[in-house]
Amino acid sequence: MWLLKDLSLIEKVMLIEIASLDNENGCDASNDYFADFFNLSKDRVSRIINNLVKKGFITSELIYRKGTYIVEKRILKISRWYKPENKGAETVGKNNYTPSRKQLGGTGKNADRILVKDNEGIN
Repeated sequence: MWLLKDLSLIEKVMLIEIASLDNENGCDASNDYFADFFNLSKDRVSRIINNLVKKGFITSELIYRKGTYIVEKRILKISRWYKPENKGAETVGKNNYTPSRKQLGGTGKNADRILVKDNEGIN
């Protein structure tokens, strides 16, 4: 992941923090939490999260208070292709967010593009 040129440094560390908080129910940390954690404005956090959604690294789901349009909470989840459930690792081709399978320890042009095997070790 550190070698992905499509993400800025702050997008990478935000993605890692979201991944560390993403459990079976997703990450429900607020923009206030991320702003305080990274010492950024809430507006900057919102733009970073929106960029990660647009680039396909995370999904965002809004949960509304019953019977209203008031957002109760937001759930962020790492995209499935980013955190594979299989034994192999996922890769991302240059300027292409569609993953392809590669064996761990592979060689060749895309060997340095391996993201993560699973959530372990991201903390």
